[in-house]
Amino acid sequence: MSYDLAVWEGDVPQDDKAAAQEFEQLYERYFVESPRRAHGAIRAYVEELTDTWPEDDKSPWVTPPMETASGPIVYFSVIASRADEVCEGVAQIAADHGLVCFDANRSTLRGTQKGLSITTRSGRVGMPALWFAFVLNELRQPDSFITVGQPRSYARAANEQGTLVLEYREAGKHFQVREVPLDRIADALSQWAAGQRQFIARHSWRRLQPEDL
Repeated sequence: MSYDLAVWEGDVPQDDKAAAQEFEQLYERYFVESPRRAHGAIRAYVEELTDTWPEDDKSPWVTPPMETASGPIVYFSVIASRADEVCEGVAQIAADHGLVCFDANRSTLRGTQKGLSITTRSGRVGMPALWFAFVLNELRQPDSFITVGQPRSYARAANEQGTLVLEYREAGKHFQVREVPLDRIADALSQWAAGQRQFIARHSWRRLQPEDL
């Protein structure tokens, strides 16, 4: 069993559907019709992947990524049992290189927005490997919080004396919903980190006014 991901050059697609369409077009062009030598940006990305996870007997790769790179895209497979360990790191490295990361198993975008930060009561932290475990750990205590985003555009979850609260701020507007399950919080924060907003439609939000803050 394997877990498949694709990374390519270009702007981040508007949503998962657009990303899936772009992936299909790139796959057809660069793997079916006209395979070619990987572009420099893709080679640099793959080199960092294999520096992080060397191609040895403990490698997570089904096939060495450089062997499945063509032009502006690399499409590679991770051993399924290593997917949770590897995939977030693969996406983070793609974001660091300014590349798009697409999860071909789930047909979703992965990765982070430029300039994104993740902050908790203990300070700034790195991208979590598993969002649910991260949220469960960080929001155990009253007055704990997680903020994902930039200063004027972010999603934030907090434990307010046992009540889990989710907020987001964008385009000068600030919204909140209370009593949110942990799995919904993890989903919302991971989406925000990836530049996605599907979670907004899943909640009934109250718009906050300056006096509420």
